[in-house]
Amino acid sequence: MSPKNLTRSVIPAIDLYCRKANFKTLKSLSMILGSKKEWYDTKKTPLRNFLVSRCGIFEQLRGRLVEDGKVNLFSVFLTNDSFSFCKMTVDDKFNTSLVDWQKIPFDSTFATDRRQNISLLPVDTLFATEKIISILGVSPNMTNLVSIERERSDLVDFNCKLQSNILEHLLYAKCQGVYVTPTNEKARLLAAVCNPEFIDTFWCELTPIRVSLKENPSISVPREYQMYDPVVRATIKEVVTKRLLRSAFDNDIDPLMCLHLDKGWKLKFPILSSTTGLNFSLKDCLSLDTGKDASDMTEVFLATMESSKVLRTYSNLADIVMKDNGRLDSGVLKQFNDYVKQEKLNLQHFQAGSSKFLKGAKI
Repeated sequence: MSPKNLTRSVIPAIDLYCRKANFKTLKSLSMILGSKKEWYDTKKTPLRNFLVSRCGIFEQLRGRLVEDGKVNLFSVFLTNDSFSFCKMTVDDKFNTSLVDWQKIPFDSTFATDRRQNISLLPVDTLFATEKIISILGVSPNMTNLVSIERERSDLVDFNCKLQSNILEHLLYAKCQGVYVTPTNEKARLLAAVCNPEFIDTFWCELTPIRVSLKENPSISVPREYQMYDPVVRATIKEVVTKRLLRSAFDNDIDPLMCLHLDKGWKLKFPILSSTTGLNFSLKDCLSLDTGKDASDMTEVFLATMESSKVLRTYSNLADIVMKDNGRLDSGVLKQFNDYVKQEKLNLQHFQAGSSKFLKGAKI
């Protein structure tokens, strides 16, 4: 039987259509599935292999979403003295609801033997990891994806870096290996290490900055600022977070992101009732102590939102490639290419919406 006439499951079918797509399409697919920019400059084969591997994670989520009708998405950001996390649920219509969003300090409750801080002893780091999982509120009856990231600043000393690194590894291992349901059932917990460059690319890379920075009164030399500057990316991510919160709060749901806030969250954000547009401080809105706290909370919020959007994008791709049981078809290939192109344009349009808010941002 000719290979084009073979029936295939979803991942082999995705691989087949990635093989047939051109390099430009794969670069666009890489962006909409949350990859970092460096993949765009590589050769087609390693880029395709990366995409197929990433699709494998979301295929597990897609299958469980079909079975359960809803999945939990978590993002965790670890620092030396705290962790931030965000929890959202996605239903089978791909509506996304904010469930929990907190910053938790590492106090004595995360340490054993009445220590005031977490030590690097295995018993201490394991105890802290299990404490983090318990605070997340992982549901044993629903599929949970946990994305994990840690602080990577060069200003952090070695012991603090080591602690965050160990906690990242242990949290990943616990989420991958521990069954939260009886062993005769499918494990409902998945884990993925979240690359911060994926988040920056997904939310920032296509944002026009030149004109807006020239009109920003706080910037004297606009040409010194580039898209890859951490301060520019951090500012854009703060703007995106505020845009999504504002649209959800006002029930003006962005069709690309589909974020919903229930009445409980609206009561927690009174500042949004007394302001218009993005004329509010994210730090004040979330009742945080510092701008750094707000930055950490932004990271987990956008990482979770990215997972939600990528799940929907991947599910649509899976539906396209399986129209003829995964067989190669020129009409399906055209639909595949057109969908990737349109999703790239949609993301570009969304990112462009952040540009005007850079004019008044403090950079």
